[in-house]
Amino acid sequence: MVNPNNKSSPALSQEKPTRSSPRNSPNNISGNQSPSRFPKSTTKKQFPRDSIGKKFPPKKSDCPCAGTSSGKDWVLKCPQCGQHWHGACANLKGTRNLPQTAVDKISCDWLCPWCWSCPYPRNSSHTSSVMESTLVERTLSSNILEKLSDTVTAALKNSLPSFDLSALQEKLDNLNKEIKEFKDSTNSASSTLLNSPHDSEFIPPPIELAKPLQSTEEPYQDLKENYLTSEEFENLNDLVGVLRDDGHFTNEKGHKVVLYGEQYKYTGSRLSEDTPDPIPHEIAALIDRVTADLSLKHKPNSVLINLYPASGSGSESHLAMHSDNEASIVADSKIVTVSLWESRKIVFESKHHDGEPTVTELIATPNSIYSMTRASQNWFRHGVPQPAAGEDFEERISITLRCVSNVSERSILLIGDSNFPTPRRLCLVLARVKLEPLILGGGLNQVKLRT
Repeated sequence: MVNPNNKSSPALSQEKPTRSSPRNSPNNISGNQSPSRFPKSTTKKQFPRDSIGKKFPPKKSDCPCAGTSSGKDWVLKCPQCGQHWHGACANLKGTRNLPQTAVDKISCDWLCPWCWSCPYPRNSSHTSSVMESTLVERTLSSNILEKLSDTVTAALKNSLPSFDLSALQEKLDNLNKEIKEFKDSTNSASSTLLNSPHDSEFIPPPIELAKPLQSTEEPYQDLKENYLTSEEFENLNDLVGVLRDDGHFTNEKGHKVVLYGEQYKYTGSRLSEDTPDPIPHEIAALIDRVTADLSLKHKPNSVLINLYPASGSGSESHLAMHSDNEASIVADSKIVTVSLWESRKIVFESKHHDGEPTVTELIATPNSIYSMTRASQNWFRHGVPQPAAGEDFEERISITLRCVSNVSERSILLIGDSNFPTPRRLCLVLARVKLEPLILGGGLNQVKLRT
């Protein structure tokens, strides 16, 4: 810091600042020596910054930073306290590139940061004032909170009643002792059992394997030959003949299909996602008769016509084993199939069996009808096998009638056992929550919940 009013300084009047040489060191700056640069070869003892002025106070011949500038900065001596400072450490960073003469002028009237104080009052809105005030407030607040915390802790400690835990500790010790004795006795009994001479004679009881479930449904029912009248038979023949000749059928693996009425989705379907055409009046009349003759609870609203190619067509003619267990089929409805043209064998195979499945065969002759319950699809698979090689056969038509509903797609099928509430009890529970229960099956407790 340059003080223009101080023309001379006793502390510097005897010094002539000169450029220091590499052999000069800060420890040798005294007497008539001038500000110098730390030589690059100087190795100084490093002091931790947080220990300056405490455990390792720097010497006056060393800068308070306890480091070295490697000869890149001037070292100035305060004329008032004699402490040496790097120019940068004394906030004189601009002196690094000044010549010797300019630094000599600065040294005459300069006071170090420890000795100089500003003679003018500081504005309270100045950044340094705000920071200092904030620091003081936070320090006081911290001290107050710490004292308050200590006071509250002491008050709580004195106000809480004291408890005698000796009785509880005694009970815990006794409990630990009993647990240890029990473990020791258990280990002893296990060791005795393992070392018993009768171990080789011990035969574990046989494990009874679970028996497969017994079906409560028949694979098919309502089989009737020569079901249709001559007029009905001719009307359906003409209809499917036109559908075949006009190319309305969609190819699937082993057969062709066309759908009418409500949308019916199933595994392997290649039908369009568009809404199917309405049911033709010939099939609508068939549905009315079937509903009345078989006393169907749910009138079919979806019709899937299957065409099985003849032997000379060069195409496969079969239907893979499957179950009509789609959730869209109404749970307590029936699936009705009417056969036209060629006779074909229908195979039914049990799903739940011990060893080989139970197989039932049905010959579906022209103008015959049979039905399957939706519940039977949980017990059986069915399909139309491929005829043997070299066997001659004609085309076959099957018209399958189903009752489907989107409501059934959001349903839950519960199958109960001995631990499950009986259907009657469950119906009472469902009535309270305003759900519609549908009891299925014979001895099996099946309940359909419509949501």
